[in-house]
Amino acid sequence: MGQIFVEDSFQICIAEISKAHLLPLFCEVHRDHVFPYMIREFVQLRYHFESKRLKEQLLSNASANVKKNKKLAKLA
Repeated sequence: MGQIFVEDSFQICIAEISKAHLLPLFCEVHRDHVFPYMIREFVQLRYHFESKRLKEQLLSNASANVKKNKKLAKLA
């Protein structure tokens, strides 16, 4: 499984948003400054929560394997 980096995702998000026909969110003066910042913050938060979820899932799977192996050891 390859690694996915926040910077790559940010560039992909910006590229996809630039292709989309969206209503302007900010005034012309602040759009170039605020919009990329908001996208970067979203990507970072998304990665934070997704990595937390993945760690919890892996820990849960490991705990289940420990319990299963413990039961098998008792039967042996």
